[in-house]
Amino acid sequence: MPEMIVEHSTRPLVVPDYDKSLGEVFQEATRAALFKTMELDLRHLPNIFAFVSHPVNATAETIKDFSSWAPRWDREWDALADPPRLLPAFNAARDLLELPRSVVEETLRPSRILRMAGYEVCTIAAVSSAAEISTLAQWQTVPFWLQEVGHLVAQAETLCGRTIPALELASVLVTEHDHNRDKSGDDFLEGFLHLQSILEQTAELPPVPFMLPPDPDPKVTAASLFGHAIHHTCTNRKFLVTADGRMGLGSKAMQKGDKVVLLCYGSTPYVLRPLEELSLFLGEAYVSGMMHGEVSAEILASRDPPVTFDLI
Repeated sequence: MPEMIVEHSTRPLVVPDYDKSLGEVFQEATRAALFKTMELDLRHLPNIFAFVSHPVNATAETIKDFSSWAPRWDREWDALADPPRLLPAFNAARDLLELPRSVVEETLRPSRILRMAGYEVCTIAAVSSAAEISTLAQWQTVPFWLQEVGHLVAQAETLCGRTIPALELASVLVTEHDHNRDKSGDDFLEGFLHLQSILEQTAELPPVPFMLPPDPDPKVTAASLFGHAIHHTCTNRKFLVTADGRMGLGSKAMQKGDKVVLLCYGSTPYVLRPLEELSLFLGEAYVSGMMHGEVSAEILASRDPPVTFDLI
């Protein structure tokens, strides 16, 4: 891929510099994004996407008009009303979901298309409610994402040096299920929904700035954000089942028929909604059997050519 300048149609993480190569720009963007979100699968992005755009100067009038893939770094988010995604905070997708397809495509600006190369892995066959999910698949082992929750609980308690209020139940649920792997799926789902209801009744979390200070104390930052992360993991996700039987969690914006894709050389599953020749970016998801590079390794071994996704 020839060297090119990566340009952002809203506020860039890294200001384009015509003396920088594509790789140099993305190295800086990756560091900035990891600093802001703490989790981001950007390691291979220099290889997989390019902006089809011209420089755009963000103004008070244009800054509120976002593409579905554009991170909204310009504002504070309310921890309950506008929860963070599993990886970066992409918000505009939800604003576009209610629009007819023709309206969405008529308002498309060619300079705002983000082009990615990757592979369509599977189709989402169903999303929550949990009752519908349980009829399509069985929980035979500890769900992979629940193990992630257990890891976060332990990590947060280590950082804070104490048990965090309102997380004790989550810790117990993880421990109990980890030691009772033959526990039925229905019992697990009941327990999880009970955890959801308890967390939803806890005191409202205050709005917090998404933009972190220039040099935050890692312990303070991680500990203060953890309560939000665990809360939203449990209360602001949908279960999903793919057509090939994989289980997972993802954005509340997901619907039956949405596509799970992997970007070239990446291992994070992303959910896209096809709009004829274009796609709407709905965010990332946890999908069982896809979180540690197993599927991406199979795809690379198959040598199938990648396809292009144009995101609006």
